[in-house]
Amino acid sequence: MSPRAAPRPGPPGPRGVPLLGVLPQLARDPLGTLARARDRYGDVVRLPVLSGAVYLLAHPDHVERVLVTRNANHWKGRLFGRADFLFGNGLVLNDGESWHAQRRVMQPGFHADLLRTAVDAMLEVIEDHARRWRLARRDGTVLEFESEMTVLTLDLMATAMFGVRLGADELATTGRAFGVVLEHVGLRFATFTLPPATPLPGRARALRALAALEEIVARLVDRHDPARTDVLGMLQQAVDTGAMSPRQLRDEVMTLLFGGYEATAHTLAWTWHLLDRHPQVGDRVRAEVAAACPGDVAALPYTRQVLDEVLRLYPPFWEVLRSSRETDEFDGHVVPGGAAILLVPWLTHRLPEFWPDPSTFDPDRWAAGPPAHRHAYFPFGGGQRLCIGRPLALLEMQLVVSQLSREFRPRRADRRPVRERARSTLRARHGIRMVLDGT
Repeated sequence: MSPRAAPRPGPPGPRGVPLLGVLPQLARDPLGTLARARDRYGDVVRLPVLSGAVYLLAHPDHVERVLVTRNANHWKGRLFGRADFLFGNGLVLNDGESWHAQRRVMQPGFHADLLRTAVDAMLEVIEDHARRWRLARRDGTVLEFESEMTVLTLDLMATAMFGVRLGADELATTGRAFGVVLEHVGLRFATFTLPPATPLPGRARALRALAALEEIVARLVDRHDPARTDVLGMLQQAVDTGAMSPRQLRDEVMTLLFGGYEATAHTLAWTWHLLDRHPQVGDRVRAEVAAACPGDVAALPYTRQVLDEVLRLYPPFWEVLRSSRETDEFDGHVVPGGAAILLVPWLTHRLPEFWPDPSTFDPDRWAAGPPAHRHAYFPFGGGQRLCIGRPLALLEMQLVVSQLSREFRPRRADRRPVRERARSTLRARHGIRMVLDGT
């Protein structure tokens, strides 16, 4: 008779409080709670939450296993159903063969050659906003930079992807509406162990904001020039041929609009904050920009290093959620099938084993190229679900930083510490208020 195999151990982790687990700590300080859990328990941690658990995986090897080598076992699943009222069956939430079909339709719209044709139009958008900044500089106006970057990146996104310019009121409405809806989405994710129909605060307000976004999406589609070979044109062609339904078109435009501005806007706000805190870095950016032609992002390697470092320290999508289909094993610890898995770029990007002086803002760490472990850095996700909009986001950010650095030096309007606020995205807790100096 063969000896009975010893059961494999589950991951260690905190006990939390009765009924709630660690939910109160996660609600109060998600980043600090996750960092302390990793420091105490290691790279695989079981976090009790209400009647279930979340499994925190911190090591780049685990990131690779979830997103690449065993990605078929780790899907978006039921967790992302919490955001389907906003994105429907768009590219972010879809899975399986339907997702592959959508990706094939949209991928050509993000090809580098096609994006390059949009650079001149994007420079015009930036110049329009620079005119407003010149007045603000003259008057000494204090600007809230997360709001400023939101309006600018929405304008850039609509121009580059849809060939449509939204008016100032439409841009402001879109930014406010997304803010309201995403706050509600963040609450839905935070309470994912509750039944989906559980009433949550702010639902009525979120639905009103969603209606405003639906109207903006309809205007974008109506105003689009069908002769344009951009992403929206490709989607409309798919509708015309029956390959995509009108509802699917709505879902994709909503997803693109959100994905094209949210991450970019917050990354840019953090960038201006860090350039002010590290003036020697800002001086190097301005020197590099002065020697380059407008729009020539290939001539801006140091500016790209700055953005990579900002994305390392402040990845806008600070958490990546997956559901495991079957039991899996990480460092000898069993994670059961059906479990909620949490990857945290903010945490993995700061592991001292892979990042010397991980809390230090140091763009020069990128001079030699990406990190030795390719999955120690994943601000845009990874594997086949790598963000489709990554090339556009990087192009937008390089254009914005380079063009506005030519004549503006944003400076903090107050000196109180800027703290992260981790909700649906990673943003500054109390905003980033700045005034504009000349260069």
